[in-house]
Amino acid sequence: MTEAESVYLDAVRERPFDAYLILRHGQFLTGAGRPREAMEMYRKALDARPFDMRIRVALSQVLILGNRKEEAVKVLTSRQTPDRYTRKDALLSLGAFCAQAGNIAQATEIYDELSRMDPGNLDVLVNQAAAASQRGDLPAMKRYLDRALEMAPDSVLAVTNMGNYYAKQGQPVEAQKWFARAAQLDPQDPFSHIGVGIQSVRLKQMDKATEHLMQAVTLKPDFVEAYLLLAAIHDQAGRKEEAKEYLDLASLFRPGPQP
Repeated sequence: MTEAESVYLDAVRERPFDAYLILRHGQFLTGAGRPREAMEMYRKALDARPFDMRIRVALSQVLILGNRKEEAVKVLTSRQTPDRYTRKDALLSLGAFCAQAGNIAQATEIYDELSRMDPGNLDVLVNQAAAASQRGDLPAMKRYLDRALEMAPDSVLAVTNMGNYYAKQGQPVEAQKWFARAAQLDPQDPFSHIGVGIQSVRLKQMDKATEHLMQAVTLKPDFVEAYLLLAAIHDQAGRKEEAKEYLDLASLFRPGPQP
């Protein structure tokens, strides 16, 4: 047992029903490559606190990391708690977690099931497109986005992802058009603005890039990537002081050496 773990164990012994401590200890065990111990701990906690959905969600996430989908769904849909999820909601939660954790094969399986359950669900189609993108299947990404845009031509999420598709295809002109359309549909969306900014840099349209990157950091002040791009633009133009200011802003939100 490490010194770090002993801190968790001592705290849990003093406050055995503190869900926050239980969750932190479980995260520690999972991060240390000991998911079975985390599962056992979460299951014991649920015996004492069957209504605690935070612990149920944590257990389901450890299970899904081990590709135990049905067990994970069962935990979230258990009749032991009145706050239980429907199967659809459980799959949505688990699919999002898998995508975030980089478990693309499991995310794809989950979103495919959701698509069979609800073929007209726009969010599922966009998530299927994102999963296809992450596994490098760009033709599938395009098919899902085409279907999503047929259903909802003004979906900012689908339009932005189509910009991502053309960016991955190495077509900055087309990508810029889609990101610009997303920015028009929702001027408050920082991700469409940074999309325009990145493609404008690739097209050497630095004034336009700067305009949209500035808009991105205005809307999302912790947007590290936008600060770094602005720093690079100013540095390339010989404006060293301005470049340093943006690097300093980036470091506020991501401490450590910057590229």
